Amino acid sequence: IAEKVRQVFTKRAAYDRSDADGALYDGFASDSDKRFFSTIRGSSATQLKNFLSPWKSGSRYDELLFRYRARHWPDSLSLDEIQRWNIYRAQRLGKQSSQSEYSFESYYLEIERCCALANADQQSLMDQLQVAGMTRRAYVRELPGLAQDGATYVQHSLTDRFDPAAFVGIDTLILLASATRPNSPGNTPLTELVLNVTPHLTLFHGLKDTDVRHLIYLSSGGAVYGDRPSATPISEDEACYPADAYGFGKLSIETALALIWQSESGRDRWATIIRPANPVGPHQLGSVGAHGLVTTVLHHLRQGLPVMVQGDGAAVRDYFAATDLADLILRVAQQPGTRGAGPVMVPVVVNAGSGTGLSILQVIDHCAAYLGVRADIRFNPGLVPAVRCNVLCHRRATDLFGWHPKQDLPGILTGLTRALDQRDKVGL
Repeated sequence: IAEKVRQVFTKRAAYDRSDADGALYDGFASDSDKRFFSTIRGSSATQLKNFLSPWKSGSRYDELLFRYRARHWPDSLSLDEIQRWNIYRAQRLGKQSSQSEYSFESYYLEIERCCALANADQQSLMDQLQVAGMTRRAYVRELPGLAQDGATYVQHSLTDRFDPAAFVGIDTLILLASATRPNSPGNTPLTELVLNVTPHLTLFHGLKDTDVRHLIYLSSGGAVYGDRPSATPISEDEACYPADAYGFGKLSIETALALIWQSESGRDRWATIIRPANPVGPHQLGSVGAHGLVTTVLHHLRQGLPVMVQGDGAAVRDYFAATDLADLILRVAQQPGTRGAGPVMVPVVVNAGSGTGLSILQVIDHCAAYLGVRADIRFNPGLVPAVRCNVLCHRRATDLFGWHPKQDLPGILTGLTRALDQRDKVGL
């Protein structure tokens, strides 16, 4: 314990004392300020939204009140406040900031350190593109510390001012960027419009004047199609019923892509939309608990930890290997002749999944049986998944691109176990 305490305090950062959070011990609050603190802590999100700050605009306590609302009740923020909050977060995590223990650079370096442990048959899309001999240029928010060999990395974010020069010589663009993830706390259709949909619209318009001809957009099968009454695989022709704000954002971007990127007469431009089910791979080990049921369950069982289950554990989803998803993306990129029909080239939509549904409890059973252990399952009946049943049909991907998933769940578990073994060896 003493050694752990020493390590924690050794890492302690020197925060910027000019920042409202960093100036914690720069003087103590007055009695009158403390009375306002009690009122604020006892107020609801609605009450705080209409709360008239007693402090001067821009003062420390006025800023702390704003951040308190933004952290705990992001739904209560106006559009201007959302923009203000995102600017602050970007500044706090910037390279030159002293307001956080992690910058974007160090955060992604840590993830790279975890994800670099995957072996040759578990590599990401960049590895498969390298094998195929394709020239790769990756657009990332922060430049990675461990770049893939042969790839060019460009620091570029969806929220940056569009620069057509950054896309010179690129004919196929694969879009995987998102400012949110499924079940993001406080996410609403409004925040999706601001954080994801509007930046994508701006990007689509800007790209029309570049060399890019083929856009491949990674959407979401579970969030876009929504809940279904049975595990019958869903085809691309079925109606979409977004399950949450994340699904609303994905479907809105798909619609915008069809409207903005459609080919005018004589214009050689097209798009492909891929709706993946639940990809599973070692890249998720850098965020166990936040991404991926299978990786989280396997990690907890290996550590002898209880497995927390949402609802009754009966929710059924479609799980397949992330390497199989990367294989489909590569096949789509290599077959630019596959386009929508008609005078206007609407995007081709293809599902990616195993076509087989497993409940949460079945996933736990598979992982426990693979490891030869007994799972300690803890249920949280108050937290019910938005999607109770969702399984995808991948027949169109097979017909158009000759694709089908190659790895079954035992094969996926073998790969994950190997990666976890490597992770344990280096003490991660």
